[in-house]
Amino acid sequence: MSTANRQSLPTLQFNFVKAERTHKREKLAKTELECSEVISNFLYVGGEAVAKNFDYFTNNAITHVINCAGNTIANHHADKDITYMTLQMCDDGLRVDLTWFLHMVLDYIERAWERGGRVFIHCARGVSRSCAFCIAFIMWRNSLDYQEA
Repeated sequence: MSTANRQSLPTLQFNFVKAERTHKREKLAKTELECSEVISNFLYVGGEAVAKNFDYFTNNAITHVINCAGNTIANHHADKDITYMTLQMCDDGLRVDLTWFLHMVLDYIERAWERGGRVFIHCARGVSRSCAFCIAFIMWRNSLDYQEA
């Protein structure tokens, strides 16, 4: 390999990494305003943009909210007739141990289920912590393993 080719290799790798990061950011930006109905008429998941939208809560009769990013995101509709569970979970890019919160969250969702409520779970973007709790509830409620859920 010539000297010129070896010198361009790091530039190519850097451009690939930069393009991959840009692609991921663009993909996340597209989902920011989306909300997924995980269990019909009961369990919803999304990010902060949806959590701010009171019309969405009204249109879907949301009664309970789990805010997985309470240390950085406010409970936007705490003054309304919505019950909040606020979790002080870090979003610093490091792994977060969800097991500490798991039983509280499952109990909260189950109580809402028993009362005929509807639950919206959110974190900053609605793609990590909130989804993990939704999957955990489905697994627990239906006695499924991760692959089945």
